[in-house]
Amino acid sequence: MFVPTVLLATVVHKKCFTCAICDTQLKLGGCAEDKLLKRQFGLMYFCPTHMLLNRDQKLDLLKKRFPVLEHLD
Repeated sequence: MFVPTVLLATVVHKKCFTCAICDTQLKLGGCAEDKLLKRQFGLMYFCPTHMLLNRDQKLDLLKKRFPVLEHLD
């Protein structure tokens, strides 16, 4: 059954609403997006642990998780 979560006019499937780095299930009010990374890669959300990292730290972790991003800066 599809149970949508609505985030600022963006509909995200509840099972897909996870941290871009660690894949932890997120909750409304307990996550953040990175506007700089959004411009480069599109909409991504981060858990409380990873939302506190700076852009470069997040990018390094994303490159480790998704090797196809290795060539991007």
